Amino acid sequence: MLWVAAGRAKTGIRRAKTGRRGAGDAPPRADYSGPMLLALAARSLRPMLVGKDASLSLTDLPRFAHEQLGLHGLMLSADLLAGRTRDDLVRLRDAADRARCSCLVLLEETPQPLAAADASAADQRIRRVMAAASLLGCNAAGVAIDAPNNAHALDQVAERLKALMGEAEQREINLLILPGKGPGLTASTERLTELLKKVGGFRVGTMPDFADAARAEDMSAYLRRVTPYASAVLGTTLGFEAVEGDLQDERAFVEHAGFDLSAAVEAIAAVGFDAAVGLDYRGPGDPKLGLRRSREGFLHALSGEKTPFTLVHDDEFDDEMDAAAAALLEAIFSDDEEDDEDDDNPAPARRKPAAKDIDADIDDESDADEVLDQDLEEAPGTDAEKATPEGRALKTPRKSAKTGAKQTPKRAPADLDPDDAAPPRPTKKTTRKTSKKATSKPDPGPDEDASTGDQP
Repeated sequence: MLWVAAGRAKTGIRRAKTGRRGAGDAPPRADYSGPMLLALAARSLRPMLVGKDASLSLTDLPRFAHEQLGLHGLMLSADLLAGRTRDDLVRLRDAADRARCSCLVLLEETPQPLAAADASAADQRIRRVMAAASLLGCNAAGVAIDAPNNAHALDQVAERLKALMGEAEQREINLLILPGKGPGLTASTERLTELLKKVGGFRVGTMPDFADAARAEDMSAYLRRVTPYASAVLGTTLGFEAVEGDLQDERAFVEHAGFDLSAAVEAIAAVGFDAAVGLDYRGPGDPKLGLRRSREGFLHALSGEKTPFTLVHDDEFDDEMDAAAAALLEAIFSDDEEDDEDDDNPAPARRKPAAKDIDADIDDESDADEVLDQDLEEAPGTDAEKATPEGRALKTPRKSAKTGAKQTPKRAPADLDPDDAAPPRPTKKTTRKTSKKATSKPDPGPDEDASTGDQP
């Protein structure tokens, strides 16, 4: 199982630095060292996944959740898979594995009438959901149950759930019961826990929802009662209010609206919950920004903080400033070292070619680079070479403008031993076209090299 990387939490309200990135551009922080796995409830991004304005494919969802939201798992709703084939589910599973954001839970949110006289359709639906969950690589399937809150319904639902446990065991899938939203059998914590005890086994459990718990008289007591049976939790958020700054700006300090998010997080942590939490943003505005704030608010609550929080942190800004300062100092020191090297090793002087010689030598534009290269080479015996021996030693190979090949220096460094120096390579004599009359040079002596005039 993948865990969120460790780090340190912030305390109190601190004004964020300006000059930061825009909303949605900053990578998510990873500053949680606890055991809970933060996942994405895919229904939060329903407008991006389905409909005429859909901008995100289902196979791209795992990578989006991991890279853009900093989450490490998916909780999928069954209605998002409508019309998908078996091959589509396999591709989604493979994409989730590659993105390190595995499919964890498949949810059937339509309540199934397991207490009805004929519950065969509900039975078949739950079996199909478990089969799809297994194909996706999930470890659990969540179902909602429609049943009245009475003893007879309790017994009927328990018997029909027992009949499903065999397939759950065969597929190695946990069957999680979603708490009901109305005055039904699963809305009462007492009836829900009694149902679990009647079914028995470790393949059946609960999947509490923060939003359902908030409707109870005591949210914390509700969560403390049902979470010990849970293999996953829906960490629903209903929206955020700006305490300082503009709500649409990620630098704003915000707090959760609707219920006390810190109290809900503390309640599940208090009973030792250490499994997956699916962040489910149901508020207004940009769902991506809402999910990022949901994640930050969850981490903020886990650190024990109950103050407003922001997506932009001073330590991130300081780290960027430190990196920029280090790069600037490195560039300054690098320039100083280059200047010192230039002072220690002066480059040989080069004579400036006369304009009239260049004009006379260039016949057309195709020969211009070659003529300039030849004209800028120093002839043996120039004033720069006579002035210092280093002038002769520091001549470096030059590139031909036409071929890009390096030209071999015409003489070995003066400080090398003659025996160690490589023998001169024969070079092809070339003559330059000139408008002037070519001057003849005396033939080298028998002890001189024909190309350089140096002693061998």
